[in-house]
Amino acid sequence: MPYDIVGDIDIVGDALDDVLSGADDNRELIGAARRAKIVNKGPTTLKRLPLGIGSTSVAAGNAAVITVTPQLPFKLERFMSQSTGLLVTDIKVGTNSQFVGSGSVPIEIFARDSQGIDLKGDTAVPGVDIALMVSNPSGAALTISGAYLGLAAA
Repeated sequence: MPYDIVGDIDIVGDALDDVLSGADDNRELIGAARRAKIVNKGPTTLKRLPLGIGSTSVAAGNAAVITVTPQLPFKLERFMSQSTGLLVTDIKVGTNSQFVGSGSVPIEIFARDSQGIDLKGDTAVPGVDIALMVSNPSGAALTISGAYLGLAAA
């Protein structure tokens, strides 16, 4: 199930709190859910930030997976690269593909001056990787570099 960055809610005083505080019989747990309080902390501050992928050389006729792990919740909105000659076979947030089908696309469609190439992808929480899969159909090694742009909960 994908996550969305919308706000932060804590549940205070639930049955788990009662168990952790030493309730040793079920009589004290009865009604714990009714005693719980929901505390809405309000929306998280969102900032549009980049997440770089570094620079990777892809040998002729080979494929590469470039993986980055955001340190904050990050909602993928766009990928940009000035690389040429490579094919993007997939972009995944965790295990979720951000493509609607199984075909590859030329990396040039992700150029920084491209129009209408917003991904509006899934949100990666800390510990969930964002993976870019590329292949090099040329006869020479090519280098890929670029960055994801998206909303980060800062």
